[in-house]
Parts: sequence; C-alpha cells; structure tokens
Amino acid sequence: GGEAAITTASDVNCMPSLDLWAKENNLAIDNWKVLPRISTKLLNNGALKVYTGHEADVNLPDVFSKTDTPEPADLIITNKNKINLRKKGQLYMRPRNIVIGFGCNSGTGGNEIEAVIRAALDENNLAFSAIHSIATIDKKSGEPGLIAFAKRYDLKVKTFSPDELNSVKGVSKSDAAFKATGANAVAEPSALLASGADKLLVKKIKNGNVTVAVTELKSGSKLKNRIGSNANPSLKGKIYIIGTGPGSIGHITPYAQEAIKKSDAIVGYGTYLDLIEGLIKDKEVFSTGM
Repeated sequence: GGEAAITTASDVNCMPSLDLWAKENNLAIDNWKVLPRISTKLLNNGALKVYTGHEADVNLPDVFSKTDTPEPADLIITNKNKINLRKKGQLYMRPRNIVIGFGCNSGTGGNEIEAVIRAALDENNLAFSAIHSIATIDKKSGEPGLIAFAKRYDLKVKTFSPDELNSVKGVSKSDAAFKATGANAVAEPSALLASGADKLLVKKIKNGNVTVAVTELKSGSKLKNRIGSNANPSLKGKIYIIGTGPGSIGHITPYAQEAIKKSDAIVGYGTYLDLIEGLIKDKEVFSTGM
C-alpha cells in the first residue's frame, strides 16, 4: 500500500543516469568532477552532444546526439589518452577494450609492472583506465607482482599455455623467452589470443624486467581462439565440469582449483558456490538452485 516518491532527477525526467549508463556499457569515467555539470546539462537541455572514437563500440541513447568531431562534444568516448581541443570541460569515458600482453622476470614487483605499462600506454596515447585485462603465459599466473597489480585495478588475468602461444603466427620471437618458458614469445601472442585481434596496437616493449604488448579487444567478442593461419573465425570456448568435494577449498583437488582459476565464468548451485567464494570472487558467477 506504499507510494513511491521518486526524487532522483534523471529518473523523474526519464533521462539516463550517466554514471549508471557508463557502468552498464563497461565504460570507465576519467574525470568524475565534471560529471555533475554534464549531468545537469543533460537534464536541462534534454540532450548531449557525444563523440565516439572508432574503437568505441557502444549503443547511444536517443538523447545523445553524435558529433563527427570531438570539438563540439559534451561527452567524449575514446581510449585515446589525449585529444587536443580548444574547448575544455568535456566528460571523458573510456571503453575498457585494451588488452595488455605481459611477460616479466620472476619476482618483479607490482609497482614496476604498473610503471612500465603506464609508460607504454602514455607513449602511444592510450588511456590507462581503458585497460580491460592482462594476458600472459600460464607459468606467470602466480607472480605476486602481477597478482597485486591486477587486484589493485580489478583487472582479470588470462593465461595461455606455451603451445597456445606458439600457434600464433607473425609475432616477434625471443630466444630468452623460449629458454625460460618454452614459448617463442609471450607478450605479443598473449595479447592477440586474449583480445581476438588480428594485429597489435603496440608491438612488444621491453623495459627493465617487464615486457608488454598492446591490442584492442575485438568488437563483439571477449575471446577468440586464434590458432594458426587457418583458424575458424567462430567463437570457441572450453567447459570444465568440476566437483568441489565436501565443501572447503582445501578439499578441492589442485587440478580442479587450476581449472576454476582459468575460467572466466562460473555456473553452479548457490550454496556450494558460497563455500568456495575465495576462488571465484573475481569471476562472472551464475548462481542457481539445486
């Protein structure tokens, strides 16, 4: 018998809430201080002028008027770090579509990893907040520095076996990488496999203990299998059927734990999933009844 009193301005005026719209479309807001002013402009005018870079694959609401150039825009959606404009005060949103291919020497710290990645992106005019994920060889999945860096910015880490990496054609090979890991290269093929892209945005850069390469996530897919030159273009994946034992993580076999760590999405009975929360906290989880 209650009566709802809707007081949020965007809801009252049937306008999109810019921060929620950004979250729904996997866009990172760079300059939050500008958000209230641009939101007010949307409410007052009933429309916003929006510029999207070619790399930004997003459906715009009807109240967004798309511009061909960034100069007149109120909102700019791009993974480019800097755009030279006379006009100031635009709101920047970053499509999270940059994949970092990564390799490092054992024991490399998280701060060094972050510094090298930031430098590589800055040199190529790419926004750090546009990072979608990190990709590397499976042997590096347990590196404390990598784990700390990924956790700091809530980034997923995708890993590949040496055989998977060696199947990628047209990348720069490294004798040192092969000797240490069995893979002809790590950063470049990891980035290509994880993104589904056909080419690199940034070829491998080695700086100190860290090597990085950069790609853009292919539009319309989160992962494409890219094995050899005659790869099937359709999406492929892998399903693990896992038994979680009597309940605690300590009773799950190492092989099963590794399969869970490699997975992007977890599907299962809610009560059982609650018992292994520590293993799946960074996953996409679909919880069901018995």
